Amino acid sequence: MLLHGRKEIFLEDFEGYKEDKQKEKEADEFASKWLLPQNFIDDLPKDFTEEDVLKIAKQYKTDAGIVVGRLQHLGLASYSFGNRLKKKLF
Repeated sequence: MLLHGRKEIFLEDFEGYKEDKQKEKEADEFASKWLLPQNFIDDLPKDFTEEDVLKIAKQYKTDAGIVVGRLQHLGLASYSFGNRLKKKLF
């Protein structure tokens, strides 16, 4: 809300916040499943390599960066693993 015509911004709590958080969570889960199903992990060897990631990406018709990101998010790969496979957006 713009207060008194100045360039000061005041944000207040709004009632829909919890509902919006739930919708955001649902959207994240949908996108996650759509891009790469959870069972992709079953197709990875225990000590996977970047080459294994490339094979999984091809198998599931998704980008290798998506696979790397998911592995990192799940704590199955370090945040330094496979970063060369990610694409920069800007």
